[in-house]
Amino acid sequence: MISEYLNNLNEALEFAQKKNFSSGIIKGMQSIHEGLGALEPLLKSEDRKKRLKADVEKLLEDLRDNCRKGEEGPSLGNMRQLRDRVQLLKSLWSK
Repeated sequence: MISEYLNNLNEALEFAQKKNFSSGIIKGMQSIHEGLGALEPLLKSEDRKKRLKADVEKLLEDLRDNCRKGEEGPSLGNMRQLRDRVQLLKSLWSK
């Protein structure tokens, strides 16, 4: 599950770099990558996996699609939402 999300994020990152998106977006995506990696050992139940999927999957697809299209504004919004969700889940599950 996490590896699929990381692959999608890497794809979005490649598109963003090719389209010369701002360094803030690229750094944000790199931080999401680290956050997703930190979530993997915390996925100890089916409920957590379902929550991750519900919170992250659509935003990640939208980010990848907007990066592919070269739409920096919507990509920035997607990146911020995704970063916040990943950090929230990490915070909740690390307790």
